Amino acid sequence: MRIDEKGTRLAGREQVLTEIKQWMDTYHVQKLFAYNASFDKNHLPEYSEYEWYDIMCLAAYRQYNRFIPDSADCYKTGRLKRGYGVENILQMLRGNKGYRETHNAVTDAEDELQIMQLLGYGIEEYYVALLPDQKNEGAKQKGRLVWHRAW
Repeated sequence: MRIDEKGTRLAGREQVLTEIKQWMDTYHVQKLFAYNASFDKNHLPEYSEYEWYDIMCLAAYRQYNRFIPDSADCYKTGRLKRGYGVENILQMLRGNKGYRETHNAVTDAEDELQIMQLLGYGIEEYYVALLPDQKNEGAKQKGRLVWHRAW
């Protein structure tokens, strides 16, 4: 580990991911929620043992997001054809077209948590958003009370 001129700890990817995993294990985290979760899961194979849930599965679909206007262009599945990124969804949920997303790990996590809060669904209702490769395993655990934390 190195320390920069401002006193900030500097570490490599492996060390950082290990420390985050240790922190999550301390709090018994089992489920990870992310917008476009398959992207994050593919870039974080070190966290493949967690259950991954895609917030977008509720946020971008008319049947789950009551804030999607009737005039919005959607596929037959109910998914928005365009404008379903985090920034667009937060603008829609907040009723604030002036909102601009700031990209960094902390604000991305805060934005995604706020989407979950504004949609108003309980954690158990996100089962439909469990990534497909994990649905069979998740079905075995459905109904089991677990402590959750959005990350």
